[in-house]
Amino acid sequence: MPSYGIKSDGKFVATLEDNIQKRGAMSKLISDCAKAQVSNKALDILRNYVIDNRQSELYHEHQNPAERRYQTVKEFTNGILDKPGAPSKAW
Repeated sequence: MPSYGIKSDGKFVATLEDNIQKRGAMSKLISDCAKAQVSNKALDILRNYVIDNRQSELYHEHQNPAERRYQTVKEFTNGILDKPGAPSKAW
């Protein structure tokens, strides 16, 4: 699921339902044990659509594949921009 700027826990369930409506049910929801993502309402939705649910442990970002991917992309981007000839407006 794409990342959204969800301002409150109550908005998560509505955003989850909107994503399922627009894109179909995902096969797995991976989260960081946020209260909204493990709430009874969210778990009911996951059960109804047979969506697997996985949480990484708190303060263990290495368990979240999105965190690792972000670090890799950031490292490669900085490596390219640090090379001579990279346009200054790219920064």
